[in-house]
Amino acid sequence: EQFTLSPLPVVTLYPNWSEIYRGETITVRCEIHGGDTEWDYEWETNSIIKPPNQNEYRIISASSSNSGNYRCKGRMKSSQRKTTEWSDSVTLTVSDSKSCLLRLLFFWDCTGLLHHSWTDTHSRICVQSWKRRPRVSH
Repeated sequence: EQFTLSPLPVVTLYPNWSEIYRGETITVRCEIHGGDTEWDYEWETNSIIKPPNQNEYRIISASSSNSGNYRCKGRMKSSQRKTTEWSDSVTLTVSDSKSCLLRLLFFWDCTGLLHHSWTDTHSRICVQSWKRRPRVSH
């Protein structure tokens, strides 16, 4: 017989971005708060790659195989029949880096350089370049 325990696990992403780009690093973590209980961890995901049975899953170079919903539960080390409920799911999407080109910014600075940079939704700069402002002849 299985016994369900009250602390509800929470899945968190570090950094806290639900969409990342191929090749980036992210950590998926299962956190169970309350008490001094030691836990074994179980993951459920529809991603191609299943996380190990630890509270933390570090994805070093993300690929589309890591995309999916992640949820976890804890199992007491001292009594394997005692588990928590499943956490709520967290969705991780790994996109091709080309989708980085979401917002294009142009601006002249006071020295006459034209800056243009592409930033994504997390304000990470993907490309930045500049050129000298052309002189206007009268």
